[in-house]
Amino acid sequence: MLYFLRVQGDSMSPTLRNGNRLLGLTPRIVPVRPGRVIAFRRDGELYLKRVLSKEGAGWFVVGDNPSRSTDSRRFGPVPESSVEAVAVCRLIPPGWL
Repeated sequence: MLYFLRVQGDSMSPTLRNGNRLLGLTPRIVPVRPGRVIAFRRDGELYLKRVLSKEGAGWFVVGDNPSRSTDSRRFGPVPESSVEAVAVCRLIPPGWL
């Protein structure tokens, strides 16, 4: 499945900025692994964070801008079942992730 994602906020800067548009693919097509940016749902909200490591049945994720990020340091590992997409490229502005 193909996903069009929009960065909201400053938690992923300087790599990704507020308003950037990303292309994502389902984790069945592009595997989740450390270093990749994933989109996941938590409490009905869609988050974009970078995978730091695998922890049990989930992923420990962080923002590239730790002082502006709500991430696994606060809510713990993200269950694998919550991962909707793996970002593969930035559409606006263009670039590979």
